[in-house]
Amino acid sequence: MEDIANWVFSVAALTRDHYDEAGGLIEPHGAACALPTPDRLQLGVALSLHRGGAVENLVDADLLLCKVGAVKGRPVTDPESATL
Repeated sequence: MEDIANWVFSVAALTRDHYDEAGGLIEPHGAACALPTPDRLQLGVALSLHRGGAVENLVDADLLLCKVGAVKGRPVTDPESATL
């Protein structure tokens, strides 16, 4: 969270693993949550980066994305309701 508070951001290149992670969200979460493809891809990248230790928290104002991230066991923060 310190990175966000200090406006320090990293850019991640999309990999095949990210697409695979996003594809894996379709069956369990896509239809029930109406999670659009770009959101699945964003979440797939976040989950992959979290698993690899590159990020500690999913920060997103999209409550649906945060909900699915939390279901997947990842810490999530809605910046509109959090103190950074």
